[in-house]
Amino acid sequence: MVTGNLLGASRVSGELRSHAIRFRVARDLQQFNEIPRDALLAVVLDLEGPVDAATLAASLGEMQVERVAFGPHVDTERLAAAEAAGWNVMSRGSFDSAVGDLARQWAELAR
Repeated sequence: MVTGNLLGASRVSGELRSHAIRFRVARDLQQFNEIPRDALLAVVLDLEGPVDAATLAASLGEMQVERVAFGPHVDTERLAAAEAAGWNVMSRGSFDSAVGDLARQWAELAR
């Protein structure tokens, strides 16, 4: 997860770990780029964080991983830019509600 919000990351971490999914937080692009690419199953991007969707998408290149970006529902410009960059986009509330389902889906992919 790429975010500057460590409290929000903590909530997501608990849900993912309950499904035996290893979870890492990167606070910026440099930290994200230090994560081994073969360790990535999914990338979650907080659109209110320090990394924009297009930059992170470029860093991922053609890598086949689940890409989910979330942000405030009122920030239509960032949500639209993330979608244009190839991210599956959700409002923050939708992401918070769906994180359990996403974790189950990702756990199935990891098997």
